[in-house]
Amino acid sequence: MKTASTPRAELPLHQFDAGPTARAHSPARPAGIVSAVPWPRGSRYSVPVFARLLLRDLAIGAAVVAGWYFGAGLTEGAGPVADALGVGLGVTGGLVAYLAHEWGHLLGALATGSQVHAPDRLTSGFLFSFDSQANSRKQFVIMSLAGFAVTAIAIFVVYALLPDRYLATRVARGAVLSLSFLTVFVEVPILIWSVLSGSTLPQVEVFQPDRG
Repeated sequence: MKTASTPRAELPLHQFDAGPTARAHSPARPAGIVSAVPWPRGSRYSVPVFARLLLRDLAIGAAVVAGWYFGAGLTEGAGPVADALGVGLGVTGGLVAYLAHEWGHLLGALATGSQVHAPDRLTSGFLFSFDSQANSRKQFVIMSLAGFAVTAIAIFVVYALLPDRYLATRVARGAVLSLSFLTVFVEVPILIWSVLSGSTLPQVEVFQPDRG
């Protein structure tokens, strides 16, 4: 593992050096963890990781939209094909809502200059990890609320824009509501505790950087 004093030119592409100011206040990062904020203008170290994740999720979203465009109408009928297609399209619609929820969290974190860490592989189930030790309570609150706002938009979309007659619509609504229930019963209590508590932020990292 390279130390924080390693020259920028020697850093591998999965690491990010934000400059002397950030090095003075941030610990060294292990291989596979990207310190993504702040992003210096023109940096080639931080952009590829989240750019690949964005391309991945845009590809997933495009595939799901295409599936809905060509197949949602078939789920209006009865039979095993309509049922299987309806469940498949509905669940993948819920997946898109989950990904949008996570991007809402990430954009909220980036907007406030929070320090976050990105996974080193596209197969990760988590988009990023919020550094609860390096960030402030205000940054945590904004990061949380941004994800909640996207989930609210997803609920509006599945109830206001999707046709009621499709089985795919009803499954998608169930998937999005399940996501919203997880938000209400898991994320909201953590947010409330962080606001009311005078202690440090709760540890919400989904993977841990090496602080040694």
